[in-house]
Amino acid sequence: MSNSPVTVGLGLLVLGTLSASAAEPSIRVIEPDRAAGSAGAVLIRNVDQIQTSQTLPRGAGEPGASISKQVSDVLDQLDDQLEAAGSGLGKLVKLNVYLANDELEPAVREVLKGRLNPDGLPAVSWVTTVLPDSEAQVAMDAVGWRRSPPGDHAIQMLDVNGSAVSVLPATVTSRSYVSGQAEKGDGTLEDATRQTMASLLRTLRFLELGPHSVVQVKAFLTPMEKVDDALHVIRQAFLPGPCPPVAFVEWQSSLPIEIELVAGSTSPPMEGRASIEFLTPPGMTTPTVYCRVARVHHPATIFVSGLYGGQKDPDGEAELRELFDQTRRLVEAGGGDLRHLVKATYYVSAPGSNQQHNRLRPEYYDPLRPPAASKAQVQGVGRSGRTITWDMLGIPKE
Repeated sequence: MSNSPVTVGLGLLVLGTLSASAAEPSIRVIEPDRAAGSAGAVLIRNVDQIQTSQTLPRGAGEPGASISKQVSDVLDQLDDQLEAAGSGLGKLVKLNVYLANDELEPAVREVLKGRLNPDGLPAVSWVTTVLPDSEAQVAMDAVGWRRSPPGDHAIQMLDVNGSAVSVLPATVTSRSYVSGQAEKGDGTLEDATRQTMASLLRTLRFLELGPHSVVQVKAFLTPMEKVDDALHVIRQAFLPGPCPPVAFVEWQSSLPIEIELVAGSTSPPMEGRASIEFLTPPGMTTPTVYCRVARVHHPATIFVSGLYGGQKDPDGEAELRELFDQTRRLVEAGGGDLRHLVKATYYVSAPGSNQQHNRLRPEYYDPLRPPAASKAQVQGVGRSGRTITWDMLGIPKE
């Protein structure tokens, strides 16, 4: 893996240190690894963020629909979605990959290496889960970038061949990352989803936001075979407006569903706010290893890839410490630190890794400023022999 950052500014690719002015659009690829087809992290500044829906291969159950064919089809669809908003596969900053089983990862990665921009590799995260289409072996969603066009800079929602695509403009005054919320309801997936969405809408009101401000929703649910029930309720919660992009992961939990979201505000900024606010809505407790909401007032975002340890004992303390060290190194390369993390997604597939993670987090996070987070016990973490992975969002310290 190369340790050299790559900076894309004003359409030019240069090696070395970012030299763009504070307001100039720029993309910086940190620790690009062409052999793996991904970057350790990607720092973006003063550009619009384009979020796609979780996308499944078309005709997944047709004869001859190999994993390579499925991956290519998903990438074709993502390219269409991104291009409709002025971006494209060549402008990816983050790619989330959902696999039907861990053994598929090498084949999927091989296709990605041939399709993604080698000079602008995205951060890539992986999880193994039952997919919304039982015939599918892979699904993906993506975040791309574009220069802000002149004119209206409102949050936008597009429909591209039936898939939602959102545009979070660089000009938003804040971005809010809401940790996963879960309400049991009457125990059914449908009612649990309804009650959880009602809770999230209350959180948005606390932030002085509405459903129209949401640009991405991710749901951890069980069982996946009833995903249509959950999706129907989520869509209803956004009426009469359009539903933003949604992604689903099946988790192993006594709760039917947990839902997280990302929202933006275009309201005039208030003077004197810190670059990150760590907030607790009324009626909720204030944890010390994650926050309920991280609200960001900063023009940059650091996207960190899904990380894995290299230790032989995947349930051991050494692997977890290695993951925290990787996280620290990557965010520091982007000008941040562990106190400037704003969002974490943790996937675990073994009780040992889960317990070690719970035990070690307090050593690494400032209890007054931990990131917003979701944590899911899942079927697999996208790589054979591993039992935990995570990806992060952060911001620079300045």
